[in-house]
Amino acid sequence: MDERFAIMTKGICQVIADGDADCVAIEDVQQQVNKQTFKQLARLQGAIIGYCCVNDIPCLIYPATTWRKKLGFSQGQGIRRSGLKAQAIEYVKDNVHRNVNNDEADAICIGLAAFVDNTVE
Repeated sequence: MDERFAIMTKGICQVIADGDADCVAIEDVQQQVNKQTFKQLARLQGAIIGYCCVNDIPCLIYPATTWRKKLGFSQGQGIRRSGLKAQAIEYVKDNVHRNVNNDEADAICIGLAAFVDNTVE
């Protein structure tokens, strides 16, 4: 896992650097069934935040429910994870005119939430 963590961290930091990012928006870590997965996600989040701090890049951290609310998603009791993923894919298709997988849709939506939030100029 350490090798995979290093590859992921370097890759994400390189994307931020190559994109000359003015701001980075990420999803907050959520409780996981697997404690090891939770630790790895928390480490990765910390590495991204650290990179942003060292490079003076604002980093916005959104809980999943917050970014979904900002974009007007239906969520709460009775809405399953698969339904949330489908909403993100549909949101990107309707608003960005791209067909993407659920992980890409979530990432795009998190970024869009930062703009809806008027936090990014």
